Parts: sequence; structure tokens; C-alpha cells
Amino acid sequence: MSGLFELGCPVSVDPQCKLGVFANAFRILSGPEEELFLDFILFSALEGWAEVVSRVRVSVELIPGVRSHLDLFLQDLTEYRSDESAVVPLGTRLN
Repeated sequence: MSGLFELGCPVSVDPQCKLGVFANAFRILSGPEEELFLDFILFSALEGWAEVVSRVRVSVELIPGVRSHLDLFLQDLTEYRSDESAVVPLGTRLN
């Protein structure tokens, strides 16, 4: 499974994480078995520190879909408009 499919259902967002947390760096670490950790990091080169602000554990099977979705997003970055009510399924070309 590549992760490229439509969910086919509404996606809810917990009110406590609706605004998210700011990160300006990330890393990928090996996790248990067939999983990886995606760490989103707040980093200050000037002050010499970094802190993980969010860690997500994902199946390695999801990574090709994440990459594909990011590639599509980056291709259309100048045209992309953020709209929290519009969830674009992985693999959908953004216009």
C-alpha cells in the first residue's frame, strides 16, 4: 500500500491542536519494526538548541505517499492556497 487513496470520510481536528505547533526543522528516525518517527523540531542556530515539538510514528508504507504528496505540493507551491476546509487526498494534483 502506497498511502495514495481517498479517506472517504470527514476528518476531525481536536480543538487543542487546531492551530498546530510551529516547527522550522524535522528529522526522520528509525522506529520499532516497520515504523519510523517523524520529528518536527523548533530549532535556533543562533542560541544553539533544538526541541522536538511533535513526534509522529508512521508505517514505512506511508512514506512513499507522503513524498508523492509533498512533490505535488512543491510543484504547485505558487498556486497553493491554504484552506482548512479542503482536504486534498494524497496523490491529487493541487491547482
